[in-house]
Amino acid sequence: MSKQSAVPMVVRSHRQLESQLGITPPKLPISSLGATYTMAQVAAWIDSERYAVGRWDGSMSIFDFSDGANGRPKITIAVSTPSTEGVQMIEWLAPKLIATSNDEGSMLLWSTSRGDWEDIDVANTLAYPATLGVANSATCFSENGSVCLVVGHAGGHLTIWKGSSPDSFAMVGAPVDLTTPAPSNPFGLQNIRGAALLDIGVGEGSSARHVITGSENGLICVVEVPTGRVLSRTPYNPGAQRGINAISVTGKHVAVANCAVGPADHNLWYFTVDAATWRPELRSKLNLTIDGSRAQVFNFDVAWCLYDDGGSGRAGVLASTEEGYLWLASLQDDVTIAVVGNQSITSPLGCALALNTSGQLAVSAYDLYNFQLAVPPASNASGHPGQMTPQMLLLEAT
Repeated sequence: MSKQSAVPMVVRSHRQLESQLGITPPKLPISSLGATYTMAQVAAWIDSERYAVGRWDGSMSIFDFSDGANGRPKITIAVSTPSTEGVQMIEWLAPKLIATSNDEGSMLLWSTSRGDWEDIDVANTLAYPATLGVANSATCFSENGSVCLVVGHAGGHLTIWKGSSPDSFAMVGAPVDLTTPAPSNPFGLQNIRGAALLDIGVGEGSSARHVITGSENGLICVVEVPTGRVLSRTPYNPGAQRGINAISVTGKHVAVANCAVGPADHNLWYFTVDAATWRPELRSKLNLTIDGSRAQVFNFDVAWCLYDDGGSGRAGVLASTEEGYLWLASLQDDVTIAVVGNQSITSPLGCALALNTSGQLAVSAYDLYNFQLAVPPASNASGHPGQMTPQMLLLEAT
């Protein structure tokens, strides 16, 4: 993998814009031998009390939410090397079992026998052709006693896996090609940065489910699982200069995060998906920017929630941007989103978000920030600690 692709996306994009605009920073008489980035790449809940943070330096740390803000991980382990862009995917599969990215040709399944993750160990290595690339994103669901794991890869393909135990996981069918010859980024990247389950259009007795993906190539795709049939391929923005960084889904509602280039661009897009056509329809878009003179404002992550709107619940989207701000936008009548407000939380370069069914919000950058959202009692039939039903949001730092 090239050194260019091992640079964090936000830095890579900045460098390209500086070159395009002819910006040449002053140089010293020294030669760069490379850099190791420790910023967070992904954050995910792995049970009701703990979350994991994957970083660009190849490490994964597990935190108790109660003391995670103090920076004391329960355990930190080496998962991959920085040359493969660090830890890009963490996905809960079942109690005491998670999947993570590893290198261009494998993923890792991790388990804990004690349940507190201090004895975490590799339970299995899932190998696949290295041409598919590193696992960038994943989603899963249970079906007839098995887990179906759907994974997006750096090469722009989706793989589908099934298993009932750590040592029984195997790929189902051929990789699904979601590439395009004309990606919406100047680097030729096809990475599938977001994968989520659509809970619509599931007929009674049907075993088919539907997964929506968002890629750095600019495509939003809907894929039937486990058949791998591609139902739609839609550019999120025909005029985009950058691709998709993350997606979040609740019901038919899809939030898309990207990098806005220039003041006329947008970095938060809202779509709804029609179960009759499986095509996302653009409803609204926003540019979450504090300094309008910036060449770009990168939106790192998005998460749906339900926030407290004067005593009543309103659906909204949380978003984290490279200016170090956490934003909240409200969903109005299923057709538009509007900014409610923002809060400066992290140092610049952005952060990963992990929101669970209890309304606990972990914000991870170089540092950690934990928040408790004011939420009503919620059901969590899926058992997935990070697949939350819409919750009521009221930010209170802990």
